[in-house]
Amino acid sequence: MVYRPHMKLFYSIIIFVFCFMTGCATVNIEQKNIFPFRAEFEIKGNTGNLGNNLNGAMLISSPESGISELYGPGGIAFYILKLDDGNARLTDTWGREIDSYKVPIKDIAGLLAGIPPSGLRCKKKNENGETQLKYLWGDVLLDKHLLPVEVNIKGGQKINAIFSKTASGIDLMIAWGSDNFIINISVIEGGRWQDAESEMQNVR
Repeated sequence: MVYRPHMKLFYSIIIFVFCFMTGCATVNIEQKNIFPFRAEFEIKGNTGNLGNNLNGAMLISSPESGISELYGPGGIAFYILKLDDGNARLTDTWGREIDSYKVPIKDIAGLLAGIPPSGLRCKKKNENGETQLKYLWGDVLLDKHLLPVEVNIKGGQKINAIFSKTASGIDLMIAWGSDNFIINISVIEGGRWQDAESEMQNVR
């Protein structure tokens, strides 16, 4: 078989049609009162060079942008992580860049507030009322209130994240390459974690 450049476009169209026929969907979430999303968090586990136990706070202003601060002794911020449209940048207190990378989900910040990512997706519902969304970069499992339950990101270093609701917010269990850690998130303001059930009843 002779390869032709237009075959790439042909395969993309076939994938699109297949997704459409098997249930492509747009999960529309009302964003009123969701942003700004503010929370405090504690990280426990193996997080590479950052240590085993860290505290911090986050402010998410939209599904595409947010900022997190990691605190050291005395509550002083010694690491700052900024997310903007899929670009992540880690700096120290003085603004010196430590690392930067591209995140495959441009609106990944919205996941922490309880909003599913946008983009092309294939939707499949199971008998428990959960919804699985398929993306080119991986998949997301939502509960019956359309809150994230599990996220899988494909790539060189696969990422698996499991969301568990708690009385104060969520516990986020993450496996990222050789790192395994839990983030206990306590919601201060905004997000969908506390009000999603009543929100879905209003939609109905």
